[in-house]
Amino acid sequence: MIPRNHHSIVLIIAVVGFGLVFAAGCTRDESGQADGQDSGTGYMDVMSKSHEKARKMANVTPLQQEIKQYHALKGQYPSSLDELEEWRGTELPQPPRGMTYSYDPETGQIKAVPEE
Repeated sequence: MIPRNHHSIVLIIAVVGFGLVFAAGCTRDESGQADGQDSGTGYMDVMSKSHEKARKMANVTPLQQEIKQYHALKGQYPSSLDELEEWRGTELPQPPRGMTYSYDPETGQIKAVPEE
């Protein structure tokens, strides 16, 4: 049993020890922010990037599915987006503003990329 006057010392040592262990697990980035802290703009940056990615995917995902259907039926990918357009019988949807489609006929992959 610890004498009564030593309880405070044990409590202080425990609190300091916990603080040291906790602090050792935290790192700081170049701005001085601890891990997990947000500089205030991080949330908006993430939301903006997520919105942009969703905007790109809205047009690309259905086209990617059509390219897969084309491949399943014909055993090859369309040689160009013009060929895909001809096969579908309608024009391709417009890419998001400021973007253009990039298509690889070798892999059948289509992406929305910034216009040059």
